[in-house]
Amino acid sequence: MIGIGIAILMAVNLYILVLWQHPDDKNQAYWPKALVLLGLTLAEGTVLFLPLDVANNGGNVDCNQSWSDVFCGSIDMTAAWSALFYLIFIFAFFLIPYTIFFYEEDDTEVLEGKFNFAKTFIIATKYMLVVAFLVALVVGISFYFLGISDIPVQQYAASTIHAYLYVQQYTTSSFMYCLSTPLTTAQLALAPDVASTGQEVTLNVTFGLYLMAIMSFVGWFLFAVFAGLGMPGISIDLVRGYQHRPQRLDRAQIAALELRTKELVEIGTMLKSTRSDRKLTRGNYIAKRQAMRAESTEFKRFKQMVYILEEDYQQMVLCKEYSTKYNPLKPLFWMLVGIVSGCICVLWLIHMVVYMLATPPYALFLNAYFNWFDKWFPLFGAISIGLFAMYLLVAAVKGCFKFGLRLMWFTLHPMKLNETYMNSFLFNVGIILMCVPAVIQFSVQAFSAYLVSADINSFFNVQVKYLRFFRYFYVNDVFVFALLIITLLSTAFLGVRPSDTPASTKQVREALRKLGAHTADYEASRAK
Repeated sequence: MIGIGIAILMAVNLYILVLWQHPDDKNQAYWPKALVLLGLTLAEGTVLFLPLDVANNGGNVDCNQSWSDVFCGSIDMTAAWSALFYLIFIFAFFLIPYTIFFYEEDDTEVLEGKFNFAKTFIIATKYMLVVAFLVALVVGISFYFLGISDIPVQQYAASTIHAYLYVQQYTTSSFMYCLSTPLTTAQLALAPDVASTGQEVTLNVTFGLYLMAIMSFVGWFLFAVFAGLGMPGISIDLVRGYQHRPQRLDRAQIAALELRTKELVEIGTMLKSTRSDRKLTRGNYIAKRQAMRAESTEFKRFKQMVYILEEDYQQMVLCKEYSTKYNPLKPLFWMLVGIVSGCICVLWLIHMVVYMLATPPYALFLNAYFNWFDKWFPLFGAISIGLFAMYLLVAAVKGCFKFGLRLMWFTLHPMKLNETYMNSFLFNVGIILMCVPAVIQFSVQAFSAYLVSADINSFFNVQVKYLRFFRYFYVNDVFVFALLIITLLSTAFLGVRPSDTPASTKQVREALRKLGAHTADYEASRAK
C-alpha cells in the first residue's frame, strides 16, 4: 500500500512539474527536475505518514515489542520517522541549496556567453561548503549542549486490584497516557488510595530525534509567518479571482496597460545600463557591494512590477478571447475552493483557541470530530488529518509568495502555469520541506487526543517538547500564539488591501538615476 501511495504521489507531482515548467527548461535540467519531483513527494509523504502512524497504532500499550499484527501494524514507525526527517534535512540543507547555486550560476554564465562547467561547479561548491560548515557547526554544538530532555512525570501509587480496575475501565488506547493524566472524581473513587508526586526525568535524546527538534524549531519561524499570511490569503485571492473575472475592457484600460508596458521597458533598459556601468567601475569592495545591493533592490521591484503586469495582461488576453477560449465555470470552481479554504482557516483558528491554547482545553473540537468518524468510518478521520495538514503546507507556500510580492528585499519566486523556472521550483520546494517538520509538530499538538497511539506523539509531545532551551517556546505555546496573531493581523490587512500593488515606476526610475549619478561622480573623482 505504501508503494502504491508513493507511486500515485510521484505521478501527480510529475504532472505538476510538466504542467508548470517553463518552455526554456523543457528537455533539460533533469537533475533539478528530479530533485523537485522527489522533494515534493517527500514533503507530501511525510505529512501523509500522520494518518499511517495512527492506523499502525504503534503507541498502544497492547502493541508488543515484536510488532504483532494482532494489536498493531507491522511498520516500525520510529525508524520510518527518523528516515523521513534525515531525508528532509539532506534535501533542505544540502541538495536543494547546492542545485540552486549551480543552476543560477549556470544561467549567469550562459547569459554572458561564456559557460564553463568546471568554473560553475567550483563556485557552487564553494557556496555549498560554507553552508554545510555553518549547518554542521550549529547542529553539532547545539546538540552537545541542548540534546537533553527534562520530562515532567506524575507517579501514581495504588493497590493492585484498584490499579487493574482503573486501567481496565478507563484505558482507551495508552496506559502511559492514562497514568500521565490527572485523575477525575470517578477515577479517584475507583482507586481511593492513589497518591501522586511530581518530578522530572532527564533523558539524553538521540541525534535523530534532536534533528527533528532543531528542524522543527527553524521551520517554525518560516511556517508561522508564511502560513499566517497564506491561510487567509488563499481564500481571499480565490474569491477575488471570481469577483475580478475577465470582462470586456474599455480603451482607457487597454491604454493604461500599454503605458505600463512602455514604462517597464524603459526601466529594464535603465537597469541594464546601470549594471554595465557598475561592472566597469573600479571602486573599492565596500562601494561595489553597496551599489550591488541597491541595484538588487530595484531589480526585485522591477520583477514584481513585471509579474503583476503579466497577470493583468493575461486577463486582457482572456477578455479578448472571451467568446472562444474562456471557460466561465473556472472562476466559479475556484471561488468554491476559496470558500472551502476559508472554512478550513476558520476551523483552524477556533481549534487553536479552544483546544491548543486553553489550559485546560475548552473542548476537543476537531479531535472529537475525528474520533466520532472513527466509530463508523475510520478512514475518514485519517484522511481529514492529512487534508488539514496539507492545507497548512499550501498556505505556507502561498504566504511565501505574497510575502515576496509585498517586501522588496525578499527574492520573488513565482509559480505560474507553463512559466516556472527550475530555480523557482527548487526554492519553493525548499520552503515546503523547511516547513514540513513544523507542520508535523503543529498537527501532532493540535490532534494529540486523536494521535495518542501514534509514535510521533511520543516524540514531539514528550521528548521534543521538553528539550532544554526549546521547552520555553513549546511549553508556553510561543509559536502557536505567533501563528494565531499573524493570521488575524494578515486577515485584517488583506481585507483592507487584498490586491498586490506594483511598485511605483517613478520611484524606481529616481533610484536608478541616483545610482547611475553616484557611479559617474565616483569615476569623475578618480579621474581627477
